[in-house]
Amino acid sequence: SDLLPRNKGIKAAQLRDDWEQMATSKIGKTLQILYLSYNNLEEFPATWALRNMVKLGLLDLANNNIKKVHPFTREVMLSSLYLNNNQIEEIPADLCGFSENTESLNFSYNKLKKIPNIFDASSVHVMGSVDFSNNEISGVDGAGGYKGINASTVSLANNKFSKFPSELIAAGSPIITLDLSGNQMTSIPKGSIKGKKAYLLQVIDLRFNKLTSLSDDFRSTTLPYITNMDLSYNCFTEVPTQPLNSANLRAFGINHQRDAQGNRPLRTWPTGITKCPSLIQFQIGSNDIRKVDETLTSHMYILNISDNPNISIDVTSVCAYIKAGMYKLFYDKTQDIRGCDALDLEN
Repeated sequence: SDLLPRNKGIKAAQLRDDWEQMATSKIGKTLQILYLSYNNLEEFPATWALRNMVKLGLLDLANNNIKKVHPFTREVMLSSLYLNNNQIEEIPADLCGFSENTESLNFSYNKLKKIPNIFDASSVHVMGSVDFSNNEISGVDGAGGYKGINASTVSLANNKFSKFPSELIAAGSPIITLDLSGNQMTSIPKGSIKGKKAYLLQVIDLRFNKLTSLSDDFRSTTLPYITNMDLSYNCFTEVPTQPLNSANLRAFGINHQRDAQGNRPLRTWPTGITKCPSLIQFQIGSNDIRKVDETLTSHMYILNISDNPNISIDVTSVCAYIKAGMYKLFYDKTQDIRGCDALDLEN
């Protein structure tokens, strides 16, 4: 490996020239790990030099000032690539190759406008995680036909999506965990989750958007293995029922719903929530839930109702489990909660 991190005294052009000389030397052909993080690098060496680094597996260029990325070509197979915290606006389509050993690719905190078309969902090799969070992405780079991402975990958090990136799913991306939190989506139209690998999706984070409803894409017929869904920090007026029939859904969050004026629009408890086949955790804190008529059950044993100032709920049916430490209730002392003297209440 070669270690050149945290050399803030070396100028950008010098760093690039040094990397180019190393790439074309005898060392370049055998080097497997290169650390150049926390430097002043602004541009990759030219492709004619980079293509010599045929053994390179890990490349760490995080926290530089990189604006221009030149491709290694597909013959160079990287297993880990860290380009986070740079100034990159575009990634070339033939950046490098990826194999069954590819674990982590980090493009977060850059200035990308599109998801680059550098992967191929049809590949037999499924990578670990790909992070595109904290960019300026609003869609995919469809030049030449978008090919998807062959990774199990994809983060697109804190970008500028106003609509669900359906191209990802349509291309057959085998995504298990998808983070779309912190975007600008107001709706997810029916048909957004349609593709031959859509059924693989298990965890989806939609927090911090502007959603008011879910489409039928989120039913168990489309997403049979969904286990975790978080819709907190959106604008729902009622709890969407589409995912709740899933036989695998274990955790569902819908905390802190607010309308454009900052009011709390979610006031109604979702009757039947305790009958969801596999749900063990339900988060509905920081809303304005009123009277709860449903009888709580011990199989849904993590419940957050805190910061619902007008709630009225009877927990008699789970009090024994609360006393035994087998039921976790998040609540406020001032709430109207009845049926369990084990709780620390003011009323």
